[in-house]
Amino acid sequence: MKTASQRGFALTELMIAALMATLLAVWASETWVRRTQEASAEAAAAWMLAVRVSAERYVIRYADSLRQATRPADVSIDGVVDSAAPTLAELKQQGMLEAGFPETYGRDLRVAVRILRSGVCPGDECRIEALIHTTRALDTALAGRSHEGLLAYWLMAAGGKGGMVSHADPLQIKGAAFALPNPPLPAMAALAAGTVALTVGLDSAFSFPWLRVGDTRDPDFKADVSAAGNVVSDAAFRAQGSLWLGERAYAGAACPENGLIVREHYGGLLVCRSYQWMSAGGRGGGGYSVNTVSGCMAMAANPVTGQCSCPAGYTVVLIADSGPKADAEGRTRGYLCAG
Repeated sequence: MKTASQRGFALTELMIAALMATLLAVWASETWVRRTQEASAEAAAAWMLAVRVSAERYVIRYADSLRQATRPADVSIDGVVDSAAPTLAELKQQGMLEAGFPETYGRDLRVAVRILRSGVCPGDECRIEALIHTTRALDTALAGRSHEGLLAYWLMAAGGKGGMVSHADPLQIKGAAFALPNPPLPAMAALAAGTVALTVGLDSAFSFPWLRVGDTRDPDFKADVSAAGNVVSDAAFRAQGSLWLGERAYAGAACPENGLIVREHYGGLLVCRSYQWMSAGGRGGGGYSVNTVSGCMAMAANPVTGQCSCPAGYTVVLIADSGPKADAEGRTRGYLCAG
């Protein structure tokens, strides 16, 4: 039989155990909520980084026009209402975002893209930059309240490319790689504390080495060009200097595409006709042979015409004759096409 003191001790143990269970449950619940919010912040960063890639494509494609315009909004871009503030739907139409890319994250978190200019504008030295920012505070959108921890997780997930308007310094949009005034443009309203942002910047026209359609930096494009793949032109290709061909082939051999031109191993040029390398005329009108038994064989055809014939304007000249024969091999005559 338990004494009163023993019963009191057991009751105390039960109360301590219940308190510990409650504390563990609360701790686990808070941990789960915090981890869910952290994962949401990381996902929001990944979503915005995808928008940043599309904004980078936009800046690269239209950088020259944006530099030369009096105002970025003056640039006329098909399908974009305001060239200084393209929407995600317009970036999709431009092919810079996947068609199924979500234009909002979560319930109602949205982003805006703004084109910023600095330096000597308009002109080639004008600096073009794109700012991608949320239209409301990220922490309140995800947690319903000010939450510096969520903002820190978003910055970590942004991989050094992100910045924010901190509650401690609401007059700046600041990150590890950039710092902008808040608001970034005189006509814009200041971004709320807790707003997160990414930037894409191109310094001057000479900060990237490639040329684009309509580029004003070097209309003659006099620099050397190397291409690992094919070079395709919809118009005529003209060269003021020599044209060097490295590939060689044998006349009569198979070729992959009609119209190709290569050097012949023994001199001259070959053109691919009917998927066979034929003389381009470097050896005159060519020649052929005909046998009385086998007729015009493929290997004996004129590489210029592909048949046992001469090109138009050439005269057929008999240059070889095996003589009359009564055996099964027949008689072979060789002809040269003289111009």
